[in-house]
Formats: sequence, C-alpha cells, structure tokens
Amino acid sequence: MEKVQAIPYRLPDGSGGFKVDVTLWIGEAKHRIRKRGFPTARAAVQWGERELSRLHLGLPGETRRRRPAESGEDPRTWTVAAVFERCVEYWRAAGRKRESTLTHNRATFKRTLAVLIGEKPFSALTSKDVLHVLQLDQGLADPKSSQLLASMIRDAGRVGAVAPAVECVPPRPKCNPRLVFLTPEEIARIRAVLCPSWRPAFLFCIATGVRVGELLGLQWTDLDLVNRTATIRHSLVTAAAKRFWHPPKNGKARVLPLSGLAIQALEEQAAAFPPVTNPADLEAGRVFRQTSVAFYAALKRAAKAAGVDKNISPHALRHTFASLQVQGGVQLQRVSALLGHSSLAMTMRYSHLRPDQLQESVDQLSEIVSAAL
Repeated sequence: MEKVQAIPYRLPDGSGGFKVDVTLWIGEAKHRIRKRGFPTARAAVQWGERELSRLHLGLPGETRRRRPAESGEDPRTWTVAAVFERCVEYWRAAGRKRESTLTHNRATFKRTLAVLIGEKPFSALTSKDVLHVLQLDQGLADPKSSQLLASMIRDAGRVGAVAPAVECVPPRPKCNPRLVFLTPEEIARIRAVLCPSWRPAFLFCIATGVRVGELLGLQWTDLDLVNRTATIRHSLVTAAAKRFWHPPKNGKARVLPLSGLAIQALEEQAAAFPPVTNPADLEAGRVFRQTSVAFYAALKRAAKAAGVDKNISPHALRHTFASLQVQGGVQLQRVSALLGHSSLAMTMRYSHLRPDQLQESVDQLSEIVSAAL
C-alpha cells in the first residue's frame, strides 16, 4: 500500500498542524485523499492509512460536512461575494489551497469579480456574466479571474450554495514556448554588474536550480557543509505584504548535493550576513534574507546593464541550471530529481537540448541486438 506522509504546515496567525495529501491510481481511476488540521503527525498518518484501506477495499471514504444555510436563509439569494467567502473557508479547512494562494485569490476577487458580478445572486449568473469574466482573461499568461470563478462553481455544492446553470471554462494559459536561460558567458556578465549583496543568491540558484521560494526559505540548519548537502524543507512565499511558510511545491523535502560553486555562494553569503542557527525561529535562520520582488528587480537591472536582452527572472536561473545540466550530458531522470519535479514529463521540456542522447540510445540497442545475431 502507498506510504502516507504527514506534512507540517503553518498559518499566518502562528497556528498549524499536519496534513495528508496522497494521490494514487487504482486500475484506471485516479483518487486523491487529503485533509488538514491534525494535531500530530501520527494522527495524520493513521487517518491517511485508514482512508487508503477504504479505497483499496472499495468502501466509501470519510464524507465532508457541507456548511448548512443559516436559519431562514435561501442559498439561491447568496451573492457571488458571499459564496466566495464560504469557498475560502472551505478551501482553507479542507486543505485545498495554501494560505498564500487564498491571499492571491482575495486580491483577484477584489480587483475583478467583485467589480463585475460581486453583488449579483450567484445562482442566477448568466452566460453573459461568464463571458465578461472570460474576456478579461483573454490572452493573459495566467487567467486568474476565470479560474477562480470556475473553482467557485465547482465547489458551490460543498459550501451549501446553488451553482448557476452555466459553465466557465478558463482559456488556456498563454505560455512562452521558448525557455529563457543564460549561457555561461551571460552568467559571468550579469554577475559582474549585479549588486554585490545579490551575487551569492544568484550563484546559488545557478548552482542548485532551487525555486525562488525554496531559496528564500533555506535555513542555515538545513545545510551540511561537511557532506556538501542542502535539505530543501521550506518555501517562503510573499503575498499581499505577508509571508507564508510552506513545504516545497510537491509537498516533499529533498536533499541536494552542493557543488563547489554552491559552497562558494554560501561562503560569500555567510561573510556578508553571519549565520543564525535557531530552529525555533525560521525568519532569523534564513540564509538569504531578501525578498523575491527585490531579487527580480535586481536581476532585471543587471541584465540590462550587462546587455543581456532576455526576460531574466529568478525562475530563469532554474531553467539555466537544468539546461546546462542537460547540455552537459546529465540524464533527464537525474535532472528531474535535482529540480524536485513530481514527474519526468515536466523535465522533458529540456530534452530538445540534447537530441543526440536519443540517437545514442537507439545506437546502443542496435549494438546489443547486432552482437546477438
């Protein structure tokens, strides 16, 4: 049976606990069990194992209690704003969304949905209302407004609301088919003009491929310089001027080997900001104490000053790490593990950088078969 892992989390008010989030396939059916609010890791694991057993035995799982309508209140009269607040409560209690995501959802709702349809009865939304929301998101890289409305319609029944008789299908995100990454020469040029306080973070991202949230959430206690490893346990996300501590993106910690370049970056950072090792204070124990917004701005200024005409961001440094690894002959499976990808399919975007690896694979098969003939 699948292994159940208790995942710790912390809310902005300082409270927290453990949650379970397991996805599995039984035959051709995909199942997902998740719940948060467990006081101990043991309680979370016991609940998860019990739910897995029910799935494998074909028994019904634990049912979620829907929020009942208040006495005398007709759910058909609830406004879009009222349903949104109930959905936020449900998403938080059920562990469907992180606190930082809910903060972004609130900002999106206030900026668009509240203005367009906030006071309309949710159950009476028309296709014209949905069309207005879709038009807002048309051509955007991230169609947030229509995605949020679609989530509300999907989960309306779970919060006791009456879903409208319309469908909201968000447009496909506008993605850039071209990966942005730096060449070794461009790395040197940008580092030369980058603000000195940002050079260690810049080098560490290039050398490890960590996400920007993982970079900013890295603790001195997560480093083992004797064995040259870093354990990625936290991700620090800033939303609406608030900081949220989460596990890494796929919910699992991972151990990264540290190269000489990564060690150099850490030594430079320690010289500029003396390490503080206090496991009880995540903020004080951070290795890189800057913010993602400031990092992005510093990279943009440096790229412009260095004459690098590319859309450089902290995530582009992650692409740079992966691209240089693949071009250097590292197998995609190993690159996927270093990046912390949940599936190899996510890493396949870099496969075009080494088409000769595919040729080598078929040539090896040809040699094996030919030797036996």
